[in-house]
Amino acid sequence: MMILQEPYRRILAGVTLALCISVSTFAQNNDTEPGWVDDDNPVAAMLDSLILKHYFECSNFTTDTNELNACSFASDSVPRYEPAEYMQRIALMNERSPIEFTYNDAVHKFIELYVVRKRNMSSRILGLSELYFPMFEEVMDAYQIPLEMKYLAIVESALNPNAVSRAGATGLWQFMYSTGKLYQLKVDSYMDLRRDPYLSTIAACEYFEHLYGMFHDWLLVLAAYNSGPGTVSRAIRRSGGEMDYWKLRTYLPSETRGYVPAFIAAAYFMNYASDHNIYPIRPKRMFYEIDTVMVRQPLELKQIALTLHIPLEDLEFLNPVYRLGKIPVVNQKPMKLTLPVEKIAAFINNEQAIYAYANPRDSLPDGTLVEYVTKEKKVYHTVRSGEYLGAIASQNHCSVGQIQAWNNLKSYMIHPGQKLVIYREVTEAVPVVTVDQAAAEESEEDQQKEVQKPHEESQYIMYVVQPGDTLHDIANKYAGISVSHLRELNGLNDSQEPPPGTKLKVSVKG
Repeated sequence: MMILQEPYRRILAGVTLALCISVSTFAQNNDTEPGWVDDDNPVAAMLDSLILKHYFECSNFTTDTNELNACSFASDSVPRYEPAEYMQRIALMNERSPIEFTYNDAVHKFIELYVVRKRNMSSRILGLSELYFPMFEEVMDAYQIPLEMKYLAIVESALNPNAVSRAGATGLWQFMYSTGKLYQLKVDSYMDLRRDPYLSTIAACEYFEHLYGMFHDWLLVLAAYNSGPGTVSRAIRRSGGEMDYWKLRTYLPSETRGYVPAFIAAAYFMNYASDHNIYPIRPKRMFYEIDTVMVRQPLELKQIALTLHIPLEDLEFLNPVYRLGKIPVVNQKPMKLTLPVEKIAAFINNEQAIYAYANPRDSLPDGTLVEYVTKEKKVYHTVRSGEYLGAIASQNHCSVGQIQAWNNLKSYMIHPGQKLVIYREVTEAVPVVTVDQAAAEESEEDQQKEVQKPHEESQYIMYVVQPGDTLHDIANKYAGISVSHLRELNGLNDSQEPPPGTKLKVSVKG
């Protein structure tokens, strides 16, 4: 429990919790109040980094204050409260957590940072929390870590998975390279698992466990997470064995002295944002609107974006782990790809076609025009012990009813060793036989039967659009062809660009 000094007890005894009273407002450009956190403070710098991130510029954010603005604040109101109000709110937080939440001048400075000076960035953090916090809580619950530790990611990275500190710490939980390696967060030229929201959260929880085993105090765990367990251990020795963070604080580095107050302030702001007239600026995707699939062949994010019609910036935001926009597949080990949930079925149903788009001329001569043909391939599945039709259908991307029809099954009953017929769709790149190629293969006898040579304008080839192609690019491949001619010949409107895999008719001279 938080211990309050006697003067604060007297103040607190005379104050009731009133969320809409003791409020004053002032202009947002009033930056003259002394004692605020410096702009070059790491926490302030990380907040500022959010405004530069492309995924904010590309996202359609919503801020609906109709339900959240219970106190009917004016849109430009910046509420301020008396110290006793902050004390009472933080005391309530303290009652609900094993982490000791305290209100003092150091904490107040960071509260001002979040709810006054950087309030626009705080709105973005509120929005991002709806994407990341459900996953944080699930992992922390599994590791029996206090759920309030999720607020540490706000202090560390402002919930930016691509955040990189001046010291090189990276990701939502700001792992240094060496610490990341200890917790299996691999870094190479193509991937940086410190940027993986899920894996880095697991690593953070394992690190929290380790630190709590050393210090048995969550505030000291926070201090050690920032400065290292060795630094905290040395501070304890210099203080004569002091284990209370606030008494130990003067023995810690200056950045760490502000770290725990910043954490408490972040927790306060997240619990009382609407009382400060701050509301979420939400990104395009919430936690329940994304899912993952496994990629089994090397791909580039831009190829996936083209074939599934997803903005590349969205894919990069959802898959920050891939440093160069490439998904490597080594030793046939599948890699995770995060997609909007409405695109999952499209990826599964067109997986082979997407791989074909990525490698359209593997095993075909250079310059060969190709089209993608989907065929049904008959395979056999041998039922293993414990399997059931639903699981087999899920594995093969079909329905239970289809398996029953293919195998004349009258019920759901199957048995180990039973062979089931499964039909899978297989997409292959095959060469396109053009009009000119077909004519060249005709015998001289057949050619002599021609009454006359076809008019130049009646000769066509079929061109299959490749990832990255535009009509301008395609027109430049053939002499005498214009973009407008391609549009007219293929029935395209003035703004339409054909997606990869589209077959376009192209007229060529004889």
